[in-house]
Amino acid sequence: MIGTVLAIIGIILTIIFGIYSIWIYKKTKKTISLEFQNKECYSLFDDEINHLNIKLLYNENTLSNTIILLKAKLINNGQIDIDKNRIFSPIKILCTEKFKWLEVNIISQSDGTSANIQQNSENEIQVDWNLLKKDEFIEIEALIEVIINEDIKDDKAIQFYNELTFDFRITDLNLVHKENQESKHEKRIKSIKSLNKVSTFVASVSILVGAFTMFSGFYPNLSFVKKSKDINYLINDGNISKVYTIQSKSNNTINITENNTSNSMELSLNEFNNKYKIVSINNTINSEKKVLLDKIVGLILLVLGFILFFLNRRLNKKYNKTE
Repeated sequence: MIGTVLAIIGIILTIIFGIYSIWIYKKTKKTISLEFQNKECYSLFDDEINHLNIKLLYNENTLSNTIILLKAKLINNGQIDIDKNRIFSPIKILCTEKFKWLEVNIISQSDGTSANIQQNSENEIQVDWNLLKKDEFIEIEALIEVIINEDIKDDKAIQFYNELTFDFRITDLNLVHKENQESKHEKRIKSIKSLNKVSTFVASVSILVGAFTMFSGFYPNLSFVKKSKDINYLINDGNISKVYTIQSKSNNTINITENNTSNSMELSLNEFNNKYKIVSINNTINSEKKVLLDKIVGLILLVLGFILFFLNRRLNKKYNKTE
């Protein structure tokens, strides 16, 4: 029996240490990685310059299209140095036919890094280096002309950057990491959707609580908070016994109201004790005022919930058309 238990414990420990060893190996395994990081990418001149009769000259040529400025860093964010021996084909950065590279330059690089950049065609530039160590970088600056405007529905600079692709042959490197940028419109849509989820939840809770509140007066068991009831006492004044409701007004002062009438009296405790005698508790009932308040509050919550649902639906339709 003891041998079986020890064997089971040994198997469990072997599995645990095996999983832990694999995790440690993957965590400490050296990787090769490159990241293309956007520092700045924006339009220098928009299409509106044409309406103002402003001429934009570049290399003594007049440009009528939008111009984009790109500043980006190529960073070795892996754990292995990338040298000439690993590079069989340098990194080429390609833009789509909607854009054209006008000019590219290296504006800064890590100390000791000898990097070059060249333009192979209107849609392709090439970056190479002798050695790029861990955490070292090459920062480039480029001017880009927008050639085709018709197919660009959103921010031109954002679309240009998001559509950039890479072509290379570097040992153990499968891709260049590039985080796509969100346009102002996309950010607005995302914030609207987040707000819509929150408001939908609030509307649902409002309708649910409103329904429970409305019907809690008729079905007390449905109420989230147990309500106190009015207690009707059978009180004798020395001559006759009547049913009264007793309510506290202030310290040592009460108000007694005759049942089914508006007759009420405010008495001190001494006055009540000297003149009246409680014979018995006649019954307990839900206060009509409390039931009415429940209905009003419940109705308000229901109406607000449905209004919020309606506004959310209209907002969704509006922004679905603009996506």
